[in-house]
Amino acid sequence: MDDQFTIFVDDNHWLVAKARQSEVDIAPVDPPQDTDSVEAWAHATRQQMETMGYADQPVVLALPSPWCLTAVIDTDSIERVGRRQAMHYRLEEHLPIAAEQVVADYCEAADTAMGVCADLDRVKPIVNALESLGTQVRHVCPVAMLASAEALDHDNSLGAILLSDINGQANGRPARYDVIQLDRGKPTRWQWLADDVSDITDHLNPDNTDIASIGATTDPQLDNLPDTCRVVPIDNTDRYRSAAMRSARILAGTASPWVDLRRDGLGVVDRYDTYRKPVLLLAAAVAMLLISACVVMQMRGRHYNTEANNAFQQQVTIYEDLFREEGLKAPTVVERALKLKAQNMAGMSGQGADTAVTSLQSTSALNRYHAVLAALPTDIRFRITALTIEPDRITIDGEARSYGEAERIAASLRNNTPYDVEPQRTESISAGGVSFTFIATPASTEGGNP
Repeated sequence: MDDQFTIFVDDNHWLVAKARQSEVDIAPVDPPQDTDSVEAWAHATRQQMETMGYADQPVVLALPSPWCLTAVIDTDSIERVGRRQAMHYRLEEHLPIAAEQVVADYCEAADTAMGVCADLDRVKPIVNALESLGTQVRHVCPVAMLASAEALDHDNSLGAILLSDINGQANGRPARYDVIQLDRGKPTRWQWLADDVSDITDHLNPDNTDIASIGATTDPQLDNLPDTCRVVPIDNTDRYRSAAMRSARILAGTASPWVDLRRDGLGVVDRYDTYRKPVLLLAAAVAMLLISACVVMQMRGRHYNTEANNAFQQQVTIYEDLFREEGLKAPTVVERALKLKAQNMAGMSGQGADTAVTSLQSTSALNRYHAVLAALPTDIRFRITALTIEPDRITIDGEARSYGEAERIAASLRNNTPYDVEPQRTESISAGGVSFTFIATPASTEGGNP
């Protein structure tokens, strides 16, 4: 897993966390001279991340608990169509500000949903300032939700999670607590208890037998929990370290946030920006593949062209050597030379010159087939059972109703084709009619293709 960065913001104390596998490095951001300027804080944060090896990868912006408002709403009667908007209006009934001023997300249970929201006017300038410096904020999540989700990975049977603030713990006593109630691995209620640790037991369900404690494993208040509660400490960690590990999993695509406020008024302007870089890399790879294929085909084409030229030169060499053996110069008109050579060979074997030349002529079998069919009579009934076309003969087998009609077929072939038809061989058929066989050979006066 590559380095993943999380930015923890607060009123006057920002942190940067770099997580890689199970290692987390957390560094404070040096406060800028203008501590009231969001842009100054964003610039100082960018500098701190670059010193930690930041390379423009997306980040998670983690919000502190005091910046978030939460309430549990009833969802039993909310329809699926327009469900999110209806939940938004129901959450507004529990908020001190209008719904248009917040961005909210929901964790749904059976018939209820825990709504979590933050003030747009407070969070949006931070997102804009970071992204103006080239830092892409992919998710906006509460620190408590991130840390709780990471704690649940250690033990999925937990009934609640107790978080204490590391800053308060550094002073010897936790300054504030978060209590997250769980039901079957999902958060159902979230209370933030500022400087009032005595209320912890009031917000815990006595039936929660297992409670994870992050950042407060040695706090005396844990001794006041009900006897039915068993504390499961998460050793060597705090809310920021746990949240950074969860953010790394979310950025790597192996986990999903419980609550993500990067929506609605904080929504990404270009929702495809997350996929643009991988798509561009894929397009570049496809382009390189096509270019490589074209280069390979060009090289193979040149290779085959060279092989063809070599083969042609070998043919020319053999052709010239044949005439050179007889003391003759190789003629330039190849077809005429081959015909003369064939005539000489035919004369030596006793065949006529016309027959030798005719055998060299290329005659299409389809043309011969068409000529035979066109010459057959159309005013009598007969049947052709076999038609064999060879270079020097055509054999026709068939059946007719009488000897006279068989003779008419033979006469039609003699008169309408450039073939000599030998006297037909006919034979009576027991079922009636006659069978015939004609053998037609090219006429001796044939001067071209039929």
